[in-house]
Amino acid sequence: MKINKINSFWLILNNVCNNRCQFCYLKEAKLEGTSEMSLGYARDLAEKMKKAGASNCILIGGEPTLYKDLVKLIETLKHLEIDATLVTNGRRLSNVDYTKNIIHAGLDRVVVSVEGWDKESHNLITGARSFKETEVGIKNALNLGIKTETLTTISTLNCNNLEGIYRLLTSWGVKTIDFNFAIPQLNEKSQAEWTYTPNLAKAVENVEKLYLKVISEGRGQLGITGTVPLCLFNQKIVEELMDKGWVNFGCHMYWGTGIAFDGSGSILPCTHFAGYGIGEKNINVEGKSKVTDFVKFSNSGLAYKFRKKLFKYPTKKCVECKYWGYCVGGCPLLWLDKNPDDIIS
Repeated sequence: MKINKINSFWLILNNVCNNRCQFCYLKEAKLEGTSEMSLGYARDLAEKMKKAGASNCILIGGEPTLYKDLVKLIETLKHLEIDATLVTNGRRLSNVDYTKNIIHAGLDRVVVSVEGWDKESHNLITGARSFKETEVGIKNALNLGIKTETLTTISTLNCNNLEGIYRLLTSWGVKTIDFNFAIPQLNEKSQAEWTYTPNLAKAVENVEKLYLKVISEGRGQLGITGTVPLCLFNQKIVEELMDKGWVNFGCHMYWGTGIAFDGSGSILPCTHFAGYGIGEKNINVEGKSKVTDFVKFSNSGLAYKFRKKLFKYPTKKCVECKYWGYCVGGCPLLWLDKNPDDIIS
C-alpha cells in the first residue's frame, strides 16, 4: 500500500468547454464556471510532482485548449522533463498555427475525443457543431507529426456503433484508436448517475466484435482502458489484448501512482471525483500548493485511508481470480448503487 513515488498527475486546467457532451462528469458535478487554474499554481504543482517522481502530466479540462496559459505551462513541463499529454476535443487544433505553437512549446502527445460515427451523431453526443473542427484538428496534428490518438467513451449513445467510429477514424489516418467505458458520474448529491453508462456486458461484447474485425483486417491498433471487470471479457480475447499491449486495466487510485488537481485547489483521487477533493483546499495565500511532499501526502492521512478503503474485493468471486491486482473489479463508482455480484461473472 505504501508508495515510493508518483508516476503521473492530471491538471484540470478549467471547467469551461466549447462542447456539451451529454455524459461529461463536470455536467453532473455542476462545476462549470468555477475558477481556472492559475499558471503559478500549475507550475508549482509540476515542480513538486517532479520531486515526487512523476514523469507524465495529463492536461485536461473542461477543454484545456481554452486555457490561456497553455503554451507557457507546456514550456514549463518541457523544462522539467515531464512528458505532456493534451486531452482535448480537438476543435482548436483546426487552427494550424495554434497547433504548431503548442507542439513547438514541447507537447509530447495529443488525445482527441471522438464520440460519433458520422457528423450527425458526433454533433448530437457532443452537444455542439464540433465535427468538422475536430476532424480538421486531428488531421492537422497527424500532419504536423505529433503523436496523435483518439479516445471514444462508450456510452448508451454510441455503444452499438463502435465499428462505425473505428472506420471513420481509420479513414482520417488515425493509427491508435482508444476506447473506454462511460462509468457512473458523481452528482451534487454524491449519488451515481447511470444515465449514459451502457449495459456493461453488451458494451464488452461490442468491443470484442470490433477487436476481431480489426485483427482480421490487420490494420490499425485498438486500445481499451478497462474501467469494467476484466472477467466480462472472453478470456482468450483478454489474453490476446494483453499480449499485444492493447488493454490497460490498472487504476492509479488503488496503487497511489497518480493524482489529480483542479483549479479551485482540490486534490482528487481521480478526475471523475470532480467536486470531491481529499481534505482541505490545497492553495496557500501565495497561490502555491500547501502540500510540499506528495509522496508523504499519499502515504498518510485521508489519501492513504481512501486508498486502503478502496483496495478490497468487490465480490468473493474476485478472490481466486488470477487477474486480481491487475484488474481490481472495475471502477469503484460502479458499486455505489449496484451489487457487484450481479455483474461480475
